[in-house]
Amino acid sequence: MKAHVFMFRAPGKLNDVRALISEIENGRSGYIAATKECVSVLEAFWNELIEVGVGYKNHGHGSTNRLVTLAGVLKKLEEERKPIEEKAIAAFEALSGQKLFKSQASWYQKIRLLVDVRNELAHPKAASIELTDDGVILSKKHKRLINQLRAHGFFNQNDKPYDWEEVVGTREFSVWAYQTVIDVVAMVFGYWPYPEAADSYRELYSVPLREPENWPNKKMQPTQ
Repeated sequence: MKAHVFMFRAPGKLNDVRALISEIENGRSGYIAATKECVSVLEAFWNELIEVGVGYKNHGHGSTNRLVTLAGVLKKLEEERKPIEEKAIAAFEALSGQKLFKSQASWYQKIRLLVDVRNELAHPKAASIELTDDGVILSKKHKRLINQLRAHGFFNQNDKPYDWEEVVGTREFSVWAYQTVIDVVAMVFGYWPYPEAADSYRELYSVPLREPENWPNKKMQPTQ
């Protein structure tokens, strides 16, 4: 199918993420770059799913094909510039036929945190803090971010609240970000309407490489 030739950007970006994390000499800058790239993977992934659905539609498939329906929904969300997490909800609901309860979907909560961290890293603004006799008081936005990090085990009581960037600029967090993306991809192919093709898609999108110990040992270089 012609649409399938478009399914290469997200897999390539996943390779880039693994390379950035694996190159120890990159240090903090490499880990932060990997975390940012994880969100780009999801952006590319949703666009590639649109192409797949369009391909089926061009070959005569109608709305009974869930991939065609999903493509239409994702395209509309893209035109309306809706956030990545809304596209994840659309993918789950269109492919599974179920209503998503956000509070019960751990992968959704993880996407929200990943996107919030990426946005703060990509569009840094001066942190609004207030110094008092009782310590540092952060803005509501940064308090929320820190609470999210703490809920996912990345912020403890000994960490200084204004050093959240140090907390996310680690290998541990970048691996978590990568695995968050893999889990979303796995969720999509878990509900794929053509089970006989699902394994090949999982392979293409690195689902078997979720754990770092399964990554290729060879030295990897990010693609240009």
